[in-house]
Amino acid sequence: MESFSRPEVDYDAPENSDVMASQIIGDWELLIVLVPNGTLSNGDTPNVIPMQATRQVFVAVEQDYFNRRIDECLEITHREANEEDWINNFEGDELPRLIGERTSLHALADAIEMGQTAIEVQDLEDQFRTAC
Repeated sequence: MESFSRPEVDYDAPENSDVMASQIIGDWELLIVLVPNGTLSNGDTPNVIPMQATRQVFVAVEQDYFNRRIDECLEITHREANEEDWINNFEGDELPRLIGERTSLHALADAIEMGQTAIEVQDLEDQFRTAC
């Protein structure tokens, strides 16, 4: 499974605390950000915000949505960990970290896919403008 975090970014730093994941796609940066409940007009789905000028696509995810997705995806991660025999292959703090990362990735999968699709649409629009 592909990693969406960048090692050079300190996601725990105050200026990055709301960034859940990021990925570079072509000349675009995809950022999945966690926002407080009530921020979005519909907190039941992620909100995609393309920023053409900065070549960034933000996907805002409300905290309750993310927490629901974590709850839904934890069972999937445990099943995968069992199938991949993580108990016998990882030691100490590594196992809980891997379970947390995999569960978060599953929980953010819809938001990531929405952001990737938005970038594809932006690229198609760029090609259309260039062709005209």
